[in-house]
Amino acid sequence: MTEYIITDNRGAVEKTLLRAGFLDIMKTPRWVLFKQEQRGDKSTKVPYSVNRNKANSTDPATWDNFYNVQSIFSKGGYSGIGIILGDYFGHKIIGLDLDHVCNALSGELELVEAARVVKKLKTYGEYSMSGS
Repeated sequence: MTEYIITDNRGAVEKTLLRAGFLDIMKTPRWVLFKQEQRGDKSTKVPYSVNRNKANSTDPATWDNFYNVQSIFSKGGYSGIGIILGDYFGHKIIGLDLDHVCNALSGELELVEAARVVKKLKTYGEYSMSGS
């Protein structure tokens, strides 16, 4: 499974990940690019490797480290960066989807349970494409 990071600010993702203490994960080859593409009447995120071929979420040979992916992403042509979730290279990474837990105006967590979860985990968080 792949979790996608969408950003208009090319340096924001790196700063956020470094601030969260993820330097070791940034160096591991579990990162991909993605493009938002139409498949029929649905929009979907399609993963790509740094060699511009499609990446496979179950094939580590198609992944790279964050810095190589960021370098290609900064040149344009891609919608964002993705990280491969799961147990690879000595790091178990999971994704949590906490919908409708933030104040739409301030971005602050409003649900006590969600705040507890976020506080206990070494985590990186972002708003989804849907804004929830």
